[in-house]
Amino acid sequence: MSDVEAMRPDRRAGLSPVAVDGAIAVVLVALVAGASQSIAGVTATGVAFGVVGALAITATAYLPMVPAVVVPACLFGYLATGNPGGPALLVGPVTMAILGYRAPKPIVAVGVVLVIAAVAGGRVVGFAELGPIGTAGPAWAIAVALVGVTVRTQVDRRAERRRQHDLLRRQAVTGERLRIARDLHDSVAHALASINVQSTVADRLLERDPAKAREALAAIRGASGDALDELGWLLNSLRENSVDEDAVDENHEPGASIDGIGELIARARNDGLTVTYQRDPAVDGLPIARQVSAAAYRVVQEALSNVTRHAGPAARVRVHVEHHGATLRVGITDDGRAGGPAAPRGTGVGLIGMAERVQSTGGTLDVGPRSPGFAVQATWPLPHVGAP
Repeated sequence: MSDVEAMRPDRRAGLSPVAVDGAIAVVLVALVAGASQSIAGVTATGVAFGVVGALAITATAYLPMVPAVVVPACLFGYLATGNPGGPALLVGPVTMAILGYRAPKPIVAVGVVLVIAAVAGGRVVGFAELGPIGTAGPAWAIAVALVGVTVRTQVDRRAERRRQHDLLRRQAVTGERLRIARDLHDSVAHALASINVQSTVADRLLERDPAKAREALAAIRGASGDALDELGWLLNSLRENSVDEDAVDENHEPGASIDGIGELIARARNDGLTVTYQRDPAVDGLPIARQVSAAAYRVVQEALSNVTRHAGPAARVRVHVEHHGATLRVGITDDGRAGGPAAPRGTGVGLIGMAERVQSTGGTLDVGPRSPGFAVQATWPLPHVGAP
């Protein structure tokens, strides 16, 4: 806890610190005023010093320097006027304990030093000797202040652990929401883009070439079925309390793996894209993590959807999956609108989600226009894999 934070009201126990300090002061005032009457040698002046010191505790929450100065002054006055040991002296250790728990450390140090000086000085002035009180008093002041500081440190550590736990929980929930948002965009949006293209083709060919129109309708059925499967998986993942993405990927996510890229290529070709697919045979034997495999699939899926939306079905696309050095590379390039300039694609959520997915699985993503067209390349390091 910083010194500034220590000055703020402490509501860890659910009670106002002013109310707590006030209650302690009332108890001490009653003890000093009541019990001191049965102790021989305690004067009315001594009782007054004890009461004033107890009342000074009420300022601890907002003005801790007040009890740090006033209480030692009252202890000095009590002892210097010849009063013996009594309840009034309890104000000192109680104040040090409260300051140790709540006040900034410099103020605690000031209070301890002043209490030591006040007790020793008061005994010398009032009794011309330190005596047991003058000797043990400073030790008690230091001990109870350290107890207060220790308790405050432990409480702060528990509070920090709770804050960290809450932060991690919120981060996990946010991460799960982002994952679901990415999956909705990558899978369902891809299927809808394919349906849009194929429905346009079917409408144009319905009378002129019924066979081709039926092929387009079959492609629509396939894409819609895939979309329903993806939505079913997403709904199942939403019903689960766990945010363990490994378990979700392993048990539910349909077809999202590097081995499913070939099917994506086939659907893109059905949508009218001219796609060249090159897959390095060395990839088949690589120890590719399940999350990386799914991310590679989603990168290709989103890139092909972007080509369809932004470059049009006349674009020519090259997809390559290769083992390069100790890395896995997945690249998608297109030639723009039928060989024309690249269309802008950097402002949508698709590229943001793509980058988040790649980075969350330990990879890097490079995207940008080229002349002509657009290029996407994702790279993942492969642990324990050397160069081919």
